[in-house]
Formats: sequence, structure tokens, C-alpha cells
Amino acid sequence: MLTALLAQLGHAVQVAPDGPIGLQRILEVVPDIAFVDIGLPGFDGFELARRARAAGYQATLIALTGYGSLADKQLALAAGFDLHLVKPVKEAELLQLLHINS
Repeated sequence: MLTALLAQLGHAVQVAPDGPIGLQRILEVVPDIAFVDIGLPGFDGFELARRARAAGYQATLIALTGYGSLADKQLALAAGFDLHLVKPVKEAELLQLLHINS
């Protein structure tokens, strides 16, 4: 759903099925914003964030996850995410984030 909404709003969207491919796409495409799930196969979103930051990716990384505890948020921020959002994200919140980062 997020992919369809972003595309409908005119954003170019890349999707990856796992952590390694997600990291590869982030480093090749260098998007302004990357929404990353935490529960990815291959390696999780925490590891993706750590590796992306270590490789020099400086744009906005947003954890978009079902893991919503305070500890999960702290882990996400420590891994290099700029924001930690819990699914489902409201459309208004998403639009605000896109506006802030444009």
C-alpha cells in the first residue's frame, strides 16, 4: 500500500525483498528517503541501517515496522535510523514527513 500511495503522489519508488538487496538499492539509487522494515530476511533493518550509514548514506532513513516498544525505537535510532514509525502509518503523517523532507 505504501508503494502505491508514494507512486500515486509522484514519487519514484524502489522495493526490495530482503536486507541485502535493500542495502544495494539504497547505495545505488541514493534516495532522499528510505523506508525500511525491520523484519527483513537476509539481514534485518537494523543491520541494513548500520551498513548504509557505514557506507556513507546520509539521507533520511525511516524504520517502518510492527515493532513498537520503546526498546525497539531505541534500537532503531542507535542503528542509524532518523525516525521509527509503527505500522500502520496514517496517510496524514506520511504526507507531513514527505513535505518536511522535500
